[in-house]
Amino acid sequence: MTRFRNLMSSVAFGVLVAALPATSALASGLAGSYLAARQASSDNQFRLAVQYYTRALTQDRNNPLLMESLIVSYMGVGDVDKAVTVSRQMEAAKADSQIAQLILLGDAIRNGGDATAYSDSVGELVSGLVLAWDMLSQGNMSEALEKFDALIATPGLKEFGAYHKALALGMAGDMEGADTILSGEAEGPLRMTRRGVLAHAAILSQLDRGDDAIELIRSALPDTTDPEILENLSELEAGRALPFDMVKTARDGQAEVFYTVAAALRGETPDSLTLLY
Repeated sequence: MTRFRNLMSSVAFGVLVAALPATSALASGLAGSYLAARQASSDNQFRLAVQYYTRALTQDRNNPLLMESLIVSYMGVGDVDKAVTVSRQMEAAKADSQIAQLILLGDAIRNGGDATAYSDSVGELVSGLVLAWDMLSQGNMSEALEKFDALIATPGLKEFGAYHKALALGMAGDMEGADTILSGEAEGPLRMTRRGVLAHAAILSQLDRGDDAIELIRSALPDTTDPEILENLSELEAGRALPFDMVKTARDGQAEVFYTVAAALRGETPDSLTLLY
């Protein structure tokens, strides 16, 4: 996980905490707007941050740090379209911005565009997973599995590659193969998230191993009050199989990439970076 955090931190963390150069321009209103925006961002007051970064950009329109920070703030309030607009402005200006590339990658996936155009700029993990799912969308299962295996063999990325490979196998109907991975038999024990446990439970139930699915949930998520988990337990105890519907399409798998990374970053990096994913 340490290597993973270092990889992801290199994408944007340094950008988020960098300081603007001390120039004469900063002695004017730009400085006040920028500092107010930074304070709002640190307090997770993203609506205020949007206002102040926008104001600062009126005085320094081509500043890449301000534009990246505005993108993060727009994502913080859930305004994806405006974040995409600023990202495209950075792309047109040929500004080197991994944050902008990440947003444009997500937008390409969302609208059925060419994800490969942006994947090389967003880091080894996200790029590898997104491309593997893209191969699946084109019917290239063998190539996709090779891509997942390459990530599994990469120090620090094994669990991410294994989890997504299991989801891909489950989506393809290979429940035995998915169970082999999630059980730890294929790649060794995996640290399972809540979603991983629910996916594995569904896979076990599809294999007519409902009792094993119940045992897995009760041991991995004891004393839970989570309504979804309790509903799943109720279904299993009634003898009904759980549908494997966490990932129905390759596009779902690509969405899961961003969710997986966000879950891993939570508590390890600033909230604003987690919100990007």
